[in-house]
Amino acid sequence: MEKYDESSIIVLEGLEPVRRRPGMYVGDTEDGSGMHNLLWSVVANSVDEHLAGEASYIRVTFHDDDAVSVEDDGRGIPIGPLPHDPDKTILEAMLTQLFGGGPWHSTDMRATYHGLGIGLPVASALSSRLEADVCRDGRRATQDFAAGKAVGPLRDRGPTDRRGTRITFTPDFSILPRRPWSRAHVARRLREIAALSPRLTTILDHRAFRCPAGLADLVRFMGRGQRALHGEPIRVRGTRDDIDVDAALLWTVGPRTRIRGFVGHANVARGTHLHGLGRGLFEAFGALDPARFGTVHRTAFDEVLGPGLIAAVQVTLDDARSGARRDDLTNPEVSPAVAAVVSEQLAARLRDDRPLRETLLARMPG
Repeated sequence: MEKYDESSIIVLEGLEPVRRRPGMYVGDTEDGSGMHNLLWSVVANSVDEHLAGEASYIRVTFHDDDAVSVEDDGRGIPIGPLPHDPDKTILEAMLTQLFGGGPWHSTDMRATYHGLGIGLPVASALSSRLEADVCRDGRRATQDFAAGKAVGPLRDRGPTDRRGTRITFTPDFSILPRRPWSRAHVARRLREIAALSPRLTTILDHRAFRCPAGLADLVRFMGRGQRALHGEPIRVRGTRDDIDVDAALLWTVGPRTRIRGFVGHANVARGTHLHGLGRGLFEAFGALDPARFGTVHRTAFDEVLGPGLIAAVQVTLDDARSGARRDDLTNPEVSPAVAAVVSEQLAARLRDDRPLRETLLARMPG
């Protein structure tokens, strides 16, 4: 047995744990998804500024050298000294220390981009070069970083009438395999973020995404090219047990079922929020005709009314939990909350809208 004493203990400083075990922080480091998660961690900071009522746009720009920039018009990351360490700025702490950022941007923890952002320090740790350009309180300042460490002091660039933060970084390809950025994937996520924040404009290079109708605009886009069975997407919104529920439903003549689920602003593809949506649909139709639907098995119901359904559902809650997979919501209380909101509001809409009710019921046998 090898000797085990104080000489066996290795203390990793700063962001070295991230560089040693990047998969623990960004997921798969081989297929390109980890590289894209670096981008989302920077975007998350800008989304938080919007949710705090500050930023109105987020722009993502790709450069020829594989670098990418994320810019917003929020307040700008604070550049003043740390209270307990005057030799270091808050900006430097946010980019060189795990959990160094803190909720400086929002006092309401529900109003954050929880779920996707892995944090600015992780993006800094896994970048061979990162430049932070901050416009705040009438001054512009920049600072450079590499591999999670500051490589120079904060530089004052003089007065400015602009505000916001622009972070430009290049992934460290000595750790992450070089993969091309997927503009299609980035465009899809920026459109989703715009739909989840209807007053926010997201921009990819020179292409802007605006969804003033929220999730309704998203499902309308998802259903492009398919003839809808009703005019506008059905909106469902409400709160149960302190869980906010927002959903949009659109039935088309298409053969596929397409459903996207979100927890906060995170795209969460599995879990109790989606289970609750399916349960709510079943209960809504059951409330219209209990005798008829009392004998229909849930699986048969899904097979008949599922094809052609395009839907998006978002839940917001204080303590979202996931299982072994990061894209799985496990909170058991979410399913009945979503089901209650969907079933009550959809059943009411179907009772009031006879053409819609008859169109959808015509799909059911018997």
